[in-house]
Amino acid sequence: MELSYWKTGVNLLRQTLRCREIDKHLSDKTELSIDEMHCLGVLFLERPSCVKNLSEFLGLSPTRTSKILLSLERRGSVTRTLDSADHRKEQISLTEEGKTEAEKILSLYTEIGNALSLYGDSALRFAWQVWHTSQANNRVEGE
Repeated sequence: MELSYWKTGVNLLRQTLRCREIDKHLSDKTELSIDEMHCLGVLFLERPSCVKNLSEFLGLSPTRTSKILLSLERRGSVTRTLDSADHRKEQISLTEEGKTEAEKILSLYTEIGNALSLYGDSALRFAWQVWHTSQANNRVEGE
């Protein structure tokens, strides 16, 4: 088959890989795992009421989602309390620190989205190269 047949699929693959690059970059910058970032963002924007709903938003198993929540709870980003109507369920809430982290994450995504819309991929790649170089230099200086 000709390459033109695959154009839509190739473009979607490139977009998906770009999203992974963005997530990795932001994960490094926020010192959160990608799943933790996504979890905070969903909790901030969608306010799911329980682990089951949150796991559906994230596309993860309830077991994996519970592990992410435990990590975020230890960081002081979320609280979990038993549902007063159904003690088998937990209510999930962002703490003030969690809200601040979620706002920071959304702000970073917004900056990257604005850069992409204004300057395209080349500017974003250049910015990441500068950022990664500065991170490497900071590690060398700190040793």
